Amino acid sequence: MPRANPNSVLFLTICSLTKASGGRPEYDERLAITSLLPSDLKIRLLERREKARRLVRGESDLDWQGVSLSELEFNQNLTGGADFGGRHSAAYLPAVYRYDGRFYQALGKEGRRKIFEGEYPTLILSGLYGLLLPTEPIQLYSCPLSDQIAELWRSDSLLTDILCEYIRYILRIFDLTAIGGYSQLIDWARIISTQTEVLHCADSMASGGYALTSFGRLLGTTMLDMSENELIAIRPETRIGTVNFALFKHHGPQGSGPVPPVVSTTAESVQERDWRVMAVPPFLEYLKRYSDRFNRTSMAIEEIRQDPLSPRGNTIKPLSHNLKGKLWYRMRYRIGDFRIVYEADPKQRIVRLLDGGLRDDVYRRLKKIK
Repeated sequence: MPRANPNSVLFLTICSLTKASGGRPEYDERLAITSLLPSDLKIRLLERREKARRLVRGESDLDWQGVSLSELEFNQNLTGGADFGGRHSAAYLPAVYRYDGRFYQALGKEGRRKIFEGEYPTLILSGLYGLLLPTEPIQLYSCPLSDQIAELWRSDSLLTDILCEYIRYILRIFDLTAIGGYSQLIDWARIISTQTEVLHCADSMASGGYALTSFGRLLGTTMLDMSENELIAIRPETRIGTVNFALFKHHGPQGSGPVPPVVSTTAESVQERDWRVMAVPPFLEYLKRYSDRFNRTSMAIEEIRQDPLSPRGNTIKPLSHNLKGKLWYRMRYRIGDFRIVYEADPKQRIVRLLDGGLRDDVYRRLKKIK
C-alpha cells in the first residue's frame, strides 16, 4: 500500500465500542500501518499493542464500570496474533468493517468502501491498537479508553512519533476524533510544528460521541466526493451543515499542547462534557449478568452522560415518581426490552447508574434502591 501522496489531506478518526463479529484467519501486513513504518517505530508500536492486549486480557485490575475487561465476551478470544507481533491464530476483519459505531454507520456502505480503497489517507485512533489504517486486519475486542490505557499510549509520545512519520507528505489533517480523550493522545503542538495544518471539526448541535454521527455522514456523503483542491480550499471557520472547521493553534514551547479552537456551539453542549458517571452494586450485577450486551450498554451510558436530563422520544424518559425540588432526578433509558435506571444530580453533575436488566425485573427491584 503506497504512502500518502504529496499535497494530500488526511482524515483522522477513532474506533468504536460497537464492533462486527466474525473474521478470517488470513493476516496481510501490507494492509497494516506497520508496513509503512521504519523498523524502530514498527517494533515500538507492536510492543505497545501487546502491553495493551495483556492489560485487557487480565494482567491488571483494568475494568469497565466494575466488570473486568478480561471477562467481557469480545475479549475471550483476543490472542497474541500477528497484529500484536505474535504468532497465534486469530480471526481478522479490516478495521473499517470491524468498527460499527455511530461514525461508521453514518459513513454508509459506499463511504466505507471509499475509505477502504484509499481514496484519501485515513487513520484511526484505538485504545488497543494505537494508530491503524482502515484496511488493517484486527481482532474482535473491547478496550475502553481508561486512564491506564490512555497513559500507556501517551507515556513517550509514540503515537505522535508515528503520526509525524506518516504526515511527511500531508498538507492538512481533518481531526474527526470528536471525543477529547482520544484527541489528547496526540501532541498537536508537534504536529503543527511540521507545517501540517490541522482543522479540528466540531458539531454546533452536538458534542462528544454524538458528533461522530455528523462527522461520519459529512465524510461519507460530501468530503470523500470532493477533490483534493476543494478539501484544501476549506478555510477555518467554514461550516458545512452543522460541522464547524476551526484551526488548531498552540502556545508556549513545543509539546505544550494546543489551545482548544473556538467554534460556534451552544453553552449547553459545552456543559454536557462535565457529567461524571458512577455505578451502584445492582447495576454492576447487571453488567456481569449481561456482559454480551457490553457494546450497546456502553453506547447507552455515553448518551446518558452527554445529556442525562433531557427526554428523548421513547429512549430517555423521567420516571413518574420524580418530585419537584428533589436533588436527584430519576430517569430510565430503554434498550428494547431492557431498561437502565439512573439518577442525575444537576447541581453536582453526577449520574448514578442504579440498575439494569429486563423491564419487569428492573421495575420490581426499583423500590428497593435507596
